Amino acid sequence: FAGGENKTNSSTHVEVWPYGISAVEWSHEGLGPAGVPAWKFPLTEKTLQDDMGSATDGDQDAILGMIYAAHALGYPEDFTDMVMRSVISFASADLGFPDLYRVLPGGEKMFVPKLGSMWGGLLPEHGKYKTKQQPWCYSPGYFAPAHFRTMRNFVMKHWKPEYAEYLPKRLNGDSTSLMEMVEAFDSAITAGYNILYYSSCESGTVSNWVGVMAACESDEDLSCGGVPWQYTPFVGKDQGQCSTSGTRWGTFGADAGRTFWRLAMDYVLHTEDSEHVDIYWRSGWVNGNITFNARLFLNRVVTQYRRYAECDGSVVGGCDCHYPGCVENATQAIKLAAAFAVDRWPRTPGLTCDNVPHHGQAWWAGFMAY
Repeated sequence: FAGGENKTNSSTHVEVWPYGISAVEWSHEGLGPAGVPAWKFPLTEKTLQDDMGSATDGDQDAILGMIYAAHALGYPEDFTDMVMRSVISFASADLGFPDLYRVLPGGEKMFVPKLGSMWGGLLPEHGKYKTKQQPWCYSPGYFAPAHFRTMRNFVMKHWKPEYAEYLPKRLNGDSTSLMEMVEAFDSAITAGYNILYYSSCESGTVSNWVGVMAACESDEDLSCGGVPWQYTPFVGKDQGQCSTSGTRWGTFGADAGRTFWRLAMDYVLHTEDSEHVDIYWRSGWVNGNITFNARLFLNRVVTQYRRYAECDGSVVGGCDCHYPGCVENATQAIKLAAAFAVDRWPRTPGLTCDNVPHHGQAWWAGFMAY
């Protein structure tokens, strides 16, 4: 059902819509299928069409937990095999490995995380592998560099030659390799940081939804030259927009709020790696004048809190409340949320910019930041 159409081969063959494999149905360990699931349960006949297909944000969080569980269990062969097939399925269904990418002018491949197996990212608007929902749409809140690095490190450390049989083939029938999948994870990290750079403000606010339009000349082509962030946050040169989940394009809200902790995880789990990010011009060439990484982004957020929150959360007791029934040293969200509140007048400075052009929808945008 994560393949999307409840029909033969939709989950296990890249050439059957939707593009990519969402499951490896056999195992060297004699186990059952493993991969990424449909995004919503329970599945019923009435809701099947709405609930089929994977969701990248949930998939990556679940697989991260599986990798930690494998470590806690001492990497038993059967469980490690299941996790390996799940990582491979994620790389294909949710990142578009091996065929769905763009090539920058300097020759670098860029994989852009889809929003699930059936839509978003670089999937074309029309053709055999067309997106099911709005084309060229992306959410920076889905970007999870720590997860991608952890998956990459897991497969490199625990790879066995026989696992190569689990890898998806290219549309032309050619086999793929471990190192090609590793490169896909690395490129998704680079692409994600660049899209985030063009989707965020100096305060740390981020747009819920942005565009990554980089169409090929033919809708039948999944890879070609192009720069996914050329027009970000807009969808294409005509400044189109996209959104879903009840949150708006170009505003900071519930979907974008996840960016803070996802970037914090990259800094905590992969401190050294997260320092080194190449930022590119919109033309696709490296911009050596810009430094942007997890630490810099998080310091933007810290600075916004230091300037505009109504208490100092870095001091023990600094955000206490002082009315009966308050718990000592229990940080009060409402005092911190002032730094990102959208329902104040005058407006809290810094919440909008060219990359996040509109104010958030409701008071909870500030609480999502908290």
